[in-house]
Amino acid sequence: MLKTIYICLIFILVLRVSIQAQDLDLMKLNYAELDSLIEIKKVKEAYKLAIPYVQASRQKAKVEFGIEDTLYINYTADLGLFLYYIGHYKEAESLWLEVKHLNAKIRKEDITNLINLATLYQELGDYVQAKKLLEEGKTIAAHLGKESLKYADYLHTLAALYQEMGQYKKAELLFLKANGIRIKIKGKFHLDYTVGINHLGTLYQETGQFIAAEALYLESLEIKAKLLGKEHSNYAVSLYNLAVLYLEMGNYSKAELFHLESKKIIEITQGKEHPNYATSLLGLATLYLGIGDYEKAEPLYLEAKKVRVKLWGKKHLSYVEVLDYLGILYQNSGAYKKSELSYLEGKAIRGEVIGKDNIHYIRSVNHLGVLYLILERLAEAEQLFLEAAMKNKRLLGTENPTYTVALYNLGSLYLRKEKLDKAFFYCKESIATNSAQIDSNCLEIMALDTFDYYSDKCINYSIYKLLEVIKAQYQKTADKTKLKQHYQLAQSAIRLNERFRNDFRDDDDKLRTLEMNNDFVKAGISTALLLDQPTHIQEAFSFAEQNKSILLADAIKGNRARVFGDLPDTLAEEELQLQKKLAELKKENYSVQTADEKARVNRELGELNLKIDSFLKSLKDKYPKYHALKYENITAKAQEIQSLLDEKSLMIEYFQTDTILYLFALSKDQVALYPISIHKDSLEKRIGTLRNALSNFIFNIEKKAVADEHYVENAHWLYQKIVAIALKDKSIKNLIVITDGALGHLPFEAFLTRAVKGEKDYRLMPYLLNDYTISYNYSATLWKDNLKEGKPNSNGEILAFGATYPKVDSNALSFRLPYFLDLRLSLPQLPESEHEVNVLAQNFEGNFLIGEQANEQLFKEKALGYGIIHLAMHGRSNSRIPMLSSLAFTEDNNQEENNFLEAYEISQLELNANLVVLSACETGYGKFKQGEGVISIARSFMYAGAPSLIVSLWQVNDASTAVLMQSFYHYLAAGKTKDAALRQAKLDYIQSAKGDKAHPIFWSAFIQLGNTAPIALETKRSIWRNVLIGFLFLVLFATGIKYWTKKR
Repeated sequence: MLKTIYICLIFILVLRVSIQAQDLDLMKLNYAELDSLIEIKKVKEAYKLAIPYVQASRQKAKVEFGIEDTLYINYTADLGLFLYYIGHYKEAESLWLEVKHLNAKIRKEDITNLINLATLYQELGDYVQAKKLLEEGKTIAAHLGKESLKYADYLHTLAALYQEMGQYKKAELLFLKANGIRIKIKGKFHLDYTVGINHLGTLYQETGQFIAAEALYLESLEIKAKLLGKEHSNYAVSLYNLAVLYLEMGNYSKAELFHLESKKIIEITQGKEHPNYATSLLGLATLYLGIGDYEKAEPLYLEAKKVRVKLWGKKHLSYVEVLDYLGILYQNSGAYKKSELSYLEGKAIRGEVIGKDNIHYIRSVNHLGVLYLILERLAEAEQLFLEAAMKNKRLLGTENPTYTVALYNLGSLYLRKEKLDKAFFYCKESIATNSAQIDSNCLEIMALDTFDYYSDKCINYSIYKLLEVIKAQYQKTADKTKLKQHYQLAQSAIRLNERFRNDFRDDDDKLRTLEMNNDFVKAGISTALLLDQPTHIQEAFSFAEQNKSILLADAIKGNRARVFGDLPDTLAEEELQLQKKLAELKKENYSVQTADEKARVNRELGELNLKIDSFLKSLKDKYPKYHALKYENITAKAQEIQSLLDEKSLMIEYFQTDTILYLFALSKDQVALYPISIHKDSLEKRIGTLRNALSNFIFNIEKKAVADEHYVENAHWLYQKIVAIALKDKSIKNLIVITDGALGHLPFEAFLTRAVKGEKDYRLMPYLLNDYTISYNYSATLWKDNLKEGKPNSNGEILAFGATYPKVDSNALSFRLPYFLDLRLSLPQLPESEHEVNVLAQNFEGNFLIGEQANEQLFKEKALGYGIIHLAMHGRSNSRIPMLSSLAFTEDNNQEENNFLEAYEISQLELNANLVVLSACETGYGKFKQGEGVISIARSFMYAGAPSLIVSLWQVNDASTAVLMQSFYHYLAAGKTKDAALRQAKLDYIQSAKGDKAHPIFWSAFIQLGNTAPIALETKRSIWRNVLIGFLFLVLFATGIKYWTKKR
């Protein structure tokens, strides 16, 4: 947990008012040529090149008018300004002090010079001297008029100082007052106003008021777009500010989009040797550092370092900033010697340039202390951390992130030294200093999720460290109150992260919050076991559910909110269209070929995200019921699940950690939790070996004996290790399985309940299938929700597609993207797919399309109108980009559809189907993501509204598939539940198969996901029966009418 704590201290690029040059009109008298040259260099920000011209002007003024003349004083001030820009702080200070002295002699009130000096001291960390100067300038500023721009600049500079000192309330009032003056004089539609709101935004960002900060940054961005255009370097600075904000919010996808767009604009407008370009590199690198992509981060840092050395040399704080981040990068990646050298170099430069009694030097001390803690150099680390905490408190007070980090570091240190009381104290303090609402003398652990924090990231680190300390205290003392305290803290952390997750819009960002939450879930479950009370076990089950299929659950909540949240149809449709556009742009982002196209898509994504955020914020205020439904907690409770189970059903749910696999078993009358001691790597190795034996046809042919042994050994081992313990009740007949991690890649039906030795007869194997009807779900929450929704209306008709794959002419398909053309050429024929669909057509009512008619466009046109969808075709899983996993329809040379129905497209469909049967390869297989599960084609159909699916876990044999499907539909039509129909189809296949054709490789790939309820099927026979009954009714009705008429 130590290695990324300093990401909390990410720098922020803002356009400061701070240092202001005098009006250049005063310097044109007899110095026009020099002034013109100075101005040219200044505009290009070539400050080093401007210095000789300023020095010449200053010297000329000295000779002609003397040092007490305003012309000399002005050139002296300007020379100090340029030296400040290039990092020559001591020389700049000397010149500005000279200006201050000369102004006093000639009784000139010069607020600009005082602002310059104060800003310099603030930059150097000398807040005492900076404040003294600004207090001195208060009278001068007032004399200029309290409604003047100069006074606004003075207030702004004082506010920036208070912000640095952590006095946020004072800073906020001054920023607001300065901005009010600017609005009165110049209005909001002016660049001076954007400077003010940018800096106020940084204050809100530092204090954790991210929504307020975002609003100001977006306002600034909009004004700059209108005044300067979207290709201006100043516009790029606002994009950068937003990127840094989104990084701190943990909104990594947005942060990357804005960083890339900002960098591109700066590169085009200012070039690769400009300070802003170096800063943009640093920001992007820090984003990649934050998500652990060190290979992307390092070259960006090194390039930024090179640019800054060229601009300012090594004795500059901007150079040290790069050293800090390189130190963190090398520390996180295990290159400790390189990390230490970076930290030591930065610490030495800061000590030499600005001294040791300032906040910037403290950061170097903290960085080095963390490294020594990792390296077990504890005495050195303790000395550094105490120095950092003491100086930080004296200089900035307690309510700032750097002090929070210093306390966290001390807590970590004393935990390592086993000084647990001290560790507890400092961890508790690190939580309290991160919020204005917490009293450190009375820390309410159960209420931690109700407070607002300056830094969400830092609070998670502090809570996790406190959990470690409390756990150590319990292990040392066996004090049960510590165990309860640990449990309550984990509960609060889980609730807090649920709140954080609901603040995010982007799916990837939601999943990243779950990675941190996973640690708290583990802590909660492990402690629930130790407390060993029924209520704790039940709550532990809900903890496990917190990290399962969250995005799918959110989608369901969103759909429900649109229906029941009193949202007008027009707005509901607008939200759906925005989501569709977002999905399309994300897909396009993966397929664009050139850098320019990538930049365009990034820009469009950024703009669309802003539009979506604005839209959802407007709905929150106007439609509170919609907002409440969209963000309600629907996580399943154990009691709810039990109330929905029948006496013969058992739900088994897994939660995997690095060293323990937790198994929850829920029946009508019991909730049990079994901790299974097994390392994640060992389990995944067993799973991989079994899956290979079940799915690799070549392996089973060429090394049959080895494949057989791999299967029987691992199929029985997994049954014994992770299933058998839950199957004590012999009355149980139905298993509902909710997997975690790689377990989602296996069919439990193929597990063996007894060890098998000697000759292998696959018809007689002790499959788990023989004893149980097995269905699968992504989470208990979704199972509950699916069950409560009831049966979708079904017309009982089937829409079936049997795709074919004839040889294609590459030239005729040259309009296809290379990726899709290569994919098409790789697809072998499926000779049984047409037969499979034709058999369905002979027995059931519906629409049955084969050959060229089995294309993507017709599917999209017809899918909405059928109760059952059956797709017999190739499926392709894309493990790198799951949203590009696809179903391959027949190629028909359509210019609009590429005949690869991708997962992202499926998720945007609106289906009425009660059941989707994916008689295709790898439709249930995909990449596992923490918090969401296996990202597969099947999951996309659930997003589209399908409550039940039949899917495959690997590439299937099309001949055995055709047999299985025919049998499955036979039992489904007879009224069996979906899972029972599939089970019976498999059992029938095994009994009828000859020899090795009974091997699970041929039948176990297909599993049933979701709702198991039976479904009405319109058979050909039932249609004729209905026609006959209708005819007889008409005859009887006609006869009755005739008889009644005669009687009259």
